[in-house]
Amino acid sequence: MQLDSEDPWTFGQSLQREALALNSVQSRDEEQIHIHVCTGNSGVKKRLSGLDPEDYKTLQEVPKTSWKCRVNPKVGGTINGVTAEIRTAIHFASCKEEVGAAVIVDNDDRSWMCIAEEWGAIEHTFCQ
Repeated sequence: MQLDSEDPWTFGQSLQREALALNSVQSRDEEQIHIHVCTGNSGVKKRLSGLDPEDYKTLQEVPKTSWKCRVNPKVGGTINGVTAEIRTAIHFASCKEEVGAAVIVDNDDRSWMCIAEEWGAIEHTFCQ
């Protein structure tokens, strides 16, 4: 599999319509990259559901968080381009080792992808 492959995210979304999380290098306790398949955090799902999808067709900051997110406005759809967004975020990050990513389905059944540059594991934010 290539480093720019979208396959893990596509496969993960086919397994679970809740949440996927890829922790930052800094927060990992294992050397291998792995994606967590989990139940989405209800608070995050509610917060994203309260945002206007029209404002998040491209990666945008979510107020009062460290996240940048974008949505597939189509109800029930999956989100593509996650790997490219991660690679771009890492390129511009002040600390590349702190970049994590998640895909989560909100309460309106819309798929979001979010990037966060923060200390700690993103799975603890986006997964229950």
